[in-house]
Amino acid sequence: MTKKERSALIDEIANLSKDCGEDLILIGGGEEANALAAAIVGYDSKTYAICYDYDKLVEAMSKYNNWSTEESIEWIDYNTMRSLDYLDSKVAPRIINKFNA
Repeated sequence: MTKKERSALIDEIANLSKDCGEDLILIGGGEEANALAAAIVGYDSKTYAICYDYDKLVEAMSKYNNWSTEESIEWIDYNTMRSLDYLDSKVAPRIINKFNA
């Protein structure tokens, strides 16, 4: 997916989520969320939760923070994956791992 297509997808999700009264939840904040948008692969058509590809998320996190793959995996697994349990499961971002798909 190109950067332009990804931007259009995020805009589409944002518009749909406004229509249904749900907040759009991205992983990261500010510039980090923009950098991690490279890992967005779609959205749940029922809840509008954003779907991220795990491997692409690791790659984007590594690039954004200038971290090794291992550092990014550790950070994502500890800080992101665990935090999803505390979010409203309806709108929490989905992280798709090809081994868990």
